[in-house]
Amino acid sequence: MSASGPARRRRARRGRDDETSNRGHRRRRIADRRRHDRVRRDEHRRAGRDQSAGGNKRIATYRGEGVQIYGCTNGTWALIQPAATLSHRGRTIALHSKGPVWTSTVDGSTVGAAAVPGASNPRPNAVPELLLKANLNSGDGIFGKVTYVQRLDTRGGLAPAGTCASGTQTAVRYSADYAFWAAK
Repeated sequence: MSASGPARRRRARRGRDDETSNRGHRRRRIADRRRHDRVRRDEHRRAGRDQSAGGNKRIATYRGEGVQIYGCTNGTWALIQPAATLSHRGRTIALHSKGPVWTSTVDGSTVGAAAVPGASNPRPNAVPELLLKANLNSGDGIFGKVTYVQRLDTRGGLAPAGTCASGTQTAVRYSADYAFWAAK
């Protein structure tokens, strides 16, 4: 036996309410993502003012994801090297490795850099944000003329807490945005 007219209408109305609810949830997620992106852009602009005022301009910003590799020496964890892939819109742009060095997978150019003393910004539960000054450039590509690198919006990557057995290694996942600067 089929449902009567009013019962059928209630079921139909309930289905529309669920659809409307899902659409509202989707809209809120999109709005939250846009707000998050706007905040990140503003953070990057504020962080970059120091470089643009110093006669540099930002030439690129890429999302880096990978690991910080730690080794144990005398019961203490110490950073051995990062190992990350930098990408833009889902396309791999560069590899980040020990040095620290960034090598373009697109054009083969490379930039190496060293941390600027006193220019780090601690982050809760993450490796600090850093400003690094280029000390090695090779190739004519995107990294060939880089003067500064900034590690921003860091997440994860901290050395494990506690003691360790000498000779052991561990890899801790992290992500960060890397901004590359060149002279104007």
